[in-house]
Amino acid sequence: MNILVVDDDVDDLWIFTDAVKFIDPAIVCHPVTGCKEAFERLENDELPDVIFLDINMPVMNGIDGLKTIRRNKKYDHISITVMSTNILDEHSAACQKYGVGWFQKPSNFADLVKHLREVLDSLHFATYDSL
Repeated sequence: MNILVVDDDVDDLWIFTDAVKFIDPAIVCHPVTGCKEAFERLENDELPDVIFLDINMPVMNGIDGLKTIRRNKKYDHISITVMSTNILDEHSAACQKYGVGWFQKPSNFADLVKHLREVLDSLHFATYDSL
């Protein structure tokens, strides 16, 4: 499984990548620091199975990135989950409109692992034994 994680916070990217490796070292996680870099990767690399997309980013926020991705039929098969330290009603409404999941970023590693397991299990991509 290939995951693309988009977040402008480099520390969050490292923690997210470590959580994915903890869940299953066979999962390939590609961290990028913004929507522009994500679009470049989508155009030039193997398409991911799942995109985790932070909302609060400069230049282009995650909701605008989500809208842009969903406008391209080439990406319809990619599951997307939006994440943020603060999910507002307008964010959850946009996620519902575009048929994607969302979660509030947990404050600790164990909770992040738990959330990621739940998301991956719900997408039936899990290649690990659930605990």
